[in-house]
Amino acid sequence: MKKILIVLLCLPSFIFAQFCGTSGYTTIVTTQAEVDALGGCTTFLGNLTIANQGANITNLDSLVNIQTIEGDFLIEEMQWQNIDIIMPSLTHINGFLRIYKCRANKLLMPALNSTNGNLSLDTWLGDSLNFESLTSTNNIYISRCGQEIQSNYNSFGVHTFNSLTSVNELRFEQCWGGKIIS
Repeated sequence: MKKILIVLLCLPSFIFAQFCGTSGYTTIVTTQAEVDALGGCTTFLGNLTIANQGANITNLDSLVNIQTIEGDFLIEEMQWQNIDIIMPSLTHINGFLRIYKCRANKLLMPALNSTNGNLSLDTWLGDSLNFESLTSTNNIYISRCGQEIQSNYNSFGVHTFNSLTSVNELRFEQCWGGKIIS
């Protein structure tokens, strides 16, 4: 009886993990229904691309449970409406993270501690970044942030990356109105 109890105490996090995606493939999400279908996902296998090219996605709330992404993670074309990107459970991306052409007041990934690729924010309008737990990534590129998207301008402040211990390059390019605060 003691052996069975010990095994049951060691398994709960594995039993309740829900795997989504397919290793070695890219899943492209383009509708709100597809985003919502990721609601119970804790581990995403393969690459995940969220592409809001038709302005069909209105929120990314269903991503809050994702803890790891096996491959690359790309969020793009979210410039038509303000869609916050809040992923409090995400701890690791095995590939790169790229946020491209997005308008989001909040870009919060406070538990993300590492990526094996680059972290890239390109043409992002917002005012709050949180990568507070990030300790290692290959390169960080922040470019064209605070720039015009659809006739809208924003300034932004960088109040994050305080835990960073390993990065090859940290580069800011063509950022308007930004303040770097350590």
